[in-house]
Amino acid sequence: MMDDVTRLGIDDEAFLIQSMIDRCPRTMMLRELVMNALEAAIKAPEGHRRVEIFGLPIDGARKLAIRNTGPGLSRADLYRACDIGASLGKTKGLDAHFGFGAKVASLGSNPLGVRFRSCAAGLVHEVLLGRQHGQYGRIWRPSSTRMEGRVAGSVDIDDITAVAAAEGYDLTTDWTEVVLLGEREDQDTVADPHAGNPPVPPFWIPKTLFQRFYAIDPSIEMDIGEGLHAQGTGGRRFETLACRRAGHFAQHETVPAENGLRVHYLYDAPAEDGRGRSVSGALQDTAGLIAVLYRGELYDVKTGSVWAYDAPMFGIPFAARRFTVLIELPDDFAAIPEEYRQFLRHHGGQQGAVGAKDFRTTVVRHRPAWLLTLQQDEAILANGPEWIREDLARLMRQLGLPATTRAEGGPLHGNLAEPPMVYVLHDETELRDRWLLGRAAIYMPDSNELFVNGRYQSVLRLVRLTRAALPLDLSEDAEAAIIEGAEHAMAYRVARSVIRAIAKATDQNWTTGNIQNAVAPEALSLVADDLDDALPGLRARAARSAMPAAV
Repeated sequence: MMDDVTRLGIDDEAFLIQSMIDRCPRTMMLRELVMNALEAAIKAPEGHRRVEIFGLPIDGARKLAIRNTGPGLSRADLYRACDIGASLGKTKGLDAHFGFGAKVASLGSNPLGVRFRSCAAGLVHEVLLGRQHGQYGRIWRPSSTRMEGRVAGSVDIDDITAVAAAEGYDLTTDWTEVVLLGEREDQDTVADPHAGNPPVPPFWIPKTLFQRFYAIDPSIEMDIGEGLHAQGTGGRRFETLACRRAGHFAQHETVPAENGLRVHYLYDAPAEDGRGRSVSGALQDTAGLIAVLYRGELYDVKTGSVWAYDAPMFGIPFAARRFTVLIELPDDFAAIPEEYRQFLRHHGGQQGAVGAKDFRTTVVRHRPAWLLTLQQDEAILANGPEWIREDLARLMRQLGLPATTRAEGGPLHGNLAEPPMVYVLHDETELRDRWLLGRAAIYMPDSNELFVNGRYQSVLRLVRLTRAALPLDLSEDAEAAIIEGAEHAMAYRVARSVIRAIAKATDQNWTTGNIQNAVAPEALSLVADDLDDALPGLRARAARSAMPAAV
């Protein structure tokens, strides 16, 4: 019963609002505004559901604007909707709507003002939320309404129907518009929405939307205005990943997994210019990524070099930038968005963040056959010689592996059932993605794979010294044999060092941290730097390959 509880009050309301705004990640602003627009647009009659994102010139500066169809707000509703915590027509809850997302997420970057306009039944009202004298609220301004030839004083919500009509707004249908004024009157809030803190890349709007909204209701048309996308002049229709996957990706498959999970695997075949084919006609880059998908939105999104570095643990050691993996959680999964919807939390216990790495075993287990074939094709080009794995297997037996275990377990101390797969890489992008520029090798314990830098300085030095002791007129095959021999010599040395480091699990004087340090790229590079004793054997093999065949 309500009379059994005395409700808690708020002692300093202004401080609480300031704190909420200051703590909200500014990068969530676009998501919150667009989500509000989508939720309103879906209530418009079918065929009239639109969201437009565009640049609006105001006093000589371009300002970011978002306009949607759907039921407009009356004077009273617009006024109330601007309160923190107000959420008209929505069910509040930790897994639904918190009621302050768009306002809190926007005001931190727009102390000059966030302008709300809404048309309902032909009447347009306007509110300007901003910060003055250190306090956030509705900004009072001279009214646009005239009474007996004079301005009707200052107001914090204004009937601007006449102004909107003069500016060319359509008053025959309902709509709502939000305009971001930023921190300065001359600030371009399309190109620089946060006044450089944080900065945004070119065409950040479609990229941000693509990496957040996996799908939107197909009855809603979302348009990105001129200058906000990478497809030249004019406005363009925005397409989500769910919309583009069938027509633009060479392979895609959704695989049911345990506990109601579903894993989406997509492959973007290369075009002639080296980019993925899926980028054709897209408003943004469509390079590969991995993310958790929950109720139509993407969380824990990893792209570029971050995704490429982690990809081996998900069973994709090669060409990760061409693969997209989405781990879709069922709607009843025990997760809730955190306060500002930046990431998901487990609902219960310590409420840790939900991340893609939590499901890496599931992703590996359910990889479709076509993905495995593509990975095998890539691996053939980089796979080290079989004799290295055979020799490593002998070394493991000598050192007591795979019987070696330790109580704390972990990828470096569990049963190492077989030697690591050894791959020699040459592509600069692959080397950069694995942080191998200037380093000899990196060992990935989760996938038991060793990636070796075929362009490392020790390889080049061995090739140079070997070449200097041979005739000048070597055949192309002989030259290739020298390079391959130097690469394999370094790969062999580094791989043995990894095996010996892991075998230290039997020594109680070696901690987990010690072993991790021993297989770090920097430690493996020092091992690779000392290859002088491999030179005689490499020269002898090269000399034999350079000899003319017997007649």
